[in-house]
Order: sequence, then structure tokens, then C-alpha cells
Amino acid sequence: MSFSRDGKHIASGSKDSTVKIWEVETSKCLATLQGHTDCIQSVCFSLDEKYVASGSSDTTVRIWEMSTLQCFATLNGHKDFVNSVSFSPNGKNVASGSDDHTAKIWEVETSKCIADIKAYDGTVGSVSFSPDGKYFASGSSDSTIKIREINSFKCITTLQALTDVKSVSFSPGGKYIASDSLNATVNIWEVETFKHIANIEAHSGFVDIVSFSPDGMYLASAGHSDKTVKLWDAQTFKCLATFFEGFTGRIASLSFSGDGKYT
Repeated sequence: MSFSRDGKHIASGSKDSTVKIWEVETSKCLATLQGHTDCIQSVCFSLDEKYVASGSSDTTVRIWEMSTLQCFATLNGHKDFVNSVSFSPNGKNVASGSDDHTAKIWEVETSKCIADIKAYDGTVGSVSFSPDGKYFASGSSDSTIKIREINSFKCITTLQALTDVKSVSFSPGGKYIASDSLNATVNIWEVETFKHIANIEAHSGFVDIVSFSPDGMYLASAGHSDKTVKLWDAQTFKCLATFFEGFTGRIASLSFSGDGKYT
């Protein structure tokens, strides 16, 4: 699931192959977007809220236009599940990561793949752009996070994690990168130096998702085994709260509202 930047809408993806758009204020479903033929693995809004992108187990990425709630483009090229989708800050590009061991960068306007990145020894579980649009990060089950310059798509550094990486998140100011892990920790790297600066003992089992709040004050993490969401101070990395209520299964997605009030 994903909040729109203005916090008015939520997009959610489901095993029923649909994407739904919800109105936050009324909790009403405004639209059910149909076209995928398998489970939706990832959804995200463009920052200008013009589009929603969805990645699916049917190996495609679809881009939906919010003004019409119709499919604007279907992006074909992956050979296996699409695990993650992410818009660039300017909304001109969308990235995708797949079980086929590749990440791709697409041009939204033309639907063309402008970069086909094959430098992984495992599935690509997460893709993310830095807030300034300078860097592109991708996390893989080969226990690495690769950082690329957007202009050239060249890999400038590889961050070595201890386990599979399913989630990577840049802080809004672009100071940090956070990643999940299978050893119950959240890892933090400093973007300026790409040095590992913190290893947070976060949960009692796998950490599936990490996400910074829009104001950069908080970091949220979701535990696979303990079925909790934890909120961390993004400067001191101290735990501020643990949320247990309502979770009876794996937490598959985590997103902050644009004002940072809700997660």
C-alpha cells in the first residue's frame, strides 16, 4: 500500500490481482483497477500524484492515471515476479525490481526501458530513488545494496548487508539509507560516505519493511515474525513506540501519510 503525498488517498494491491484507490477521509473505495493477472506485489504514487504504479507477479508494471483511473501504460520486459516499483522524484521515470535478478528504469511518457540493470546474483526485492534524484538504490537477496548515479546508471558503490535485502528507504533529506534484514535488525548507512553507521536490534525475527516519515523525523519498521510495527527516532535510532494491535499475519507493506501523522 502507499499514501498519496497529500494524504488524501491510499493505493493498495492484493492477491486478487487488483489495485484499489481509497479516500482516507471517508474510508471509501473510489476505484478498483483491473488488468493485472496475478498478485500485486508493490504500489506507489508519483510525487505529483498524477500516476500510480503497480508491480505484479504477472511480470508486468502498470501505470495508472489518477485523473481517469485508467491504465496509462503496461510495461513488459521482466521475466519473473515484479517485487518493487518506485517513481523518481520528478515523476519522469519509474523503477522496478524483479525475481529475474534485474532492476529496470522506465521512461513514463514513452513507456520505454532506458536502463536494464543485470548486476545481481539474486532477486531484486526493493528499488528506491534518493530525494534529490541523484541516486538509485536497489536491494537484493544476494545481500547487497547497489547505489547508482542516475545520469549514467553506473554503480558507484555496493553496500554489503548480512542477509537478504527486501526493503531499502532513503531518508527525505537524503542523509541516510535504511534497509531491512533477516537477522532481526535494521541497518543504517550514511549517504555522503556510504559508511554503515548503525545496526538496530529491531524485532524478534525477520524485518520485512523499513520506511522513513516524510519529515525525516521517524523511521518505521515491520517485523515478519513478531507481527509488530516499531517507530524509531531517525536521529538517535531509539525506539519510541511498538504497535501490536490488529496484526494477525505478516505485515506486507508500510507507508506514512504525507503529513507524517499516520502510518
